[in-house]
Amino acid sequence: MTRQVHDQFSKEILAELIKPLGQVGVNQEIHAETYHADLSFIPSPTTKVKDFDKLGLLGHLVKTPCLIEYFWKPPTLAEIRSCLLKLYAWHSQLQREAKVAKRKLSDVALPQLWIITTAIPAGLFEKCSLTLKTAEWGEGVYFFCDLFKTAIVAIDQLPSTSATVWLRLLGKEAVQKQAVDTFVTWAERDNSLARILEIVYKWCVGLDTKPNLTSMEKELLMNLSAAYEEARQKAVQQGVQQGVQQGVQQGRLEERREWVKDVLKTRFKRLDKELSQIVDPLAHRSSKECSRLLLQLSREELIEKFGKP
Repeated sequence: MTRQVHDQFSKEILAELIKPLGQVGVNQEIHAETYHADLSFIPSPTTKVKDFDKLGLLGHLVKTPCLIEYFWKPPTLAEIRSCLLKLYAWHSQLQREAKVAKRKLSDVALPQLWIITTAIPAGLFEKCSLTLKTAEWGEGVYFFCDLFKTAIVAIDQLPSTSATVWLRLLGKEAVQKQAVDTFVTWAERDNSLARILEIVYKWCVGLDTKPNLTSMEKELLMNLSAAYEEARQKAVQQGVQQGVQQGVQQGRLEERREWVKDVLKTRFKRLDKELSQIVDPLAHRSSKECSRLLLQLSREELIEKFGKP
């Protein structure tokens, strides 16, 4: 009996046995949808180990091909299954490509899935039999069985070390604030972090959707605002020294205006005529005062204070 005949025979037997119990589909076509992962990553073969190490735990996660899915709220079981579907769809794609190219693709070479979340969903340990590998990964990184090539990073359980700062930036409240405080001190010493500082700052301001900020949120935004403004001024000064911009004072003022516009657009979604009129008055204030006013006053209060001639 050939394999093809054997397979057909097996399907017919199974179908016949379960037919009285319900609806049977033989050779059922399953239509796969197109999936979109948050991030996919394939490390460059020329990247040095020390470059991965600079990113601490995050660098450890991306040393091999992977998918990264991030959740601000703990993912539901359905969302976790959706993440797994994305991973296995990518596995299938890579296996098809390897088959066409007539090359072998080992299981080790298949991408890993990292689900990064601010906290582990309730009951997930029991449902998924998650395990720690503290010797290699430390606390807060939970693995499914090896078959699934999947792990969950619980940001709120990561140790407060320099190795976890980049992931704890994605956390909530006290976890995020502590990471931001550390990151700000790094950004003050390292100009190469200016772009990351800008992203973190705008992201945190964008999260400000509540009418009343907590004292912790105000402190977080104030610290970021001051650090962000200082980084922009340093960039202007460097530009002046290189002959890119004429006049230090004028350069600082123009940068301050752009910064004020960025904050206004992020907080109030758009920069209309009324808000445009308060850009220049705010830009002439000191960095500290400007940060405080922009983050603490409402739209109406800002226009009332600075919109009148």
